[in-house]
Amino acid sequence: MISYEQLEDKHQEVFLDIACFFISAEGTYPVIMWKDCGYFPTIAIRVLSQRSLIKIRDGNRFWMHNQVRDFGRYIVLQVYSRKFCGLWISEDALKLLEGKKRNEDAEALSLTSDGCNHSIASEELAALPNLRFLRVKGIDLFGNVENLLFESKMVFLGNYA
Repeated sequence: MISYEQLEDKHQEVFLDIACFFISAEGTYPVIMWKDCGYFPTIAIRVLSQRSLIKIRDGNRFWMHNQVRDFGRYIVLQVYSRKFCGLWISEDALKLLEGKKRNEDAEALSLTSDGCNHSIASEELAALPNLRFLRVKGIDLFGNVENLLFESKMVFLGNYA
């Protein structure tokens, strides 16, 4: 907790993103997103690594100990639950989108299919104007999604492992 609390705000965001989305993920796309958001990812990654909160393995993949990951996810659920909206928990993310209410707080969502057929309309995504990260796997998107993605700073990762 001490290491986390002493991080700059943007470095905390990078830490939480890795804990919730990017463990074992290749770093190229997250770094692009963080650069676009003004998070200075090179510095943030170096600081997180120096504090032993993350490691870079197998070339350019993020790694985090399970206890550190759980700590990051605990912070998200307890402190930032509105901002991330259950982010990696697909059921919560789908409920948020199905509500079709404008949500200024949501910044990140990860949607993966649970075996059921789900579709998301561009209007549902438009209700989340501050969304900077969207991961979709096994979910159909329809409507004018391309324009929505190009107009925002959002990084969209379809079928991203």
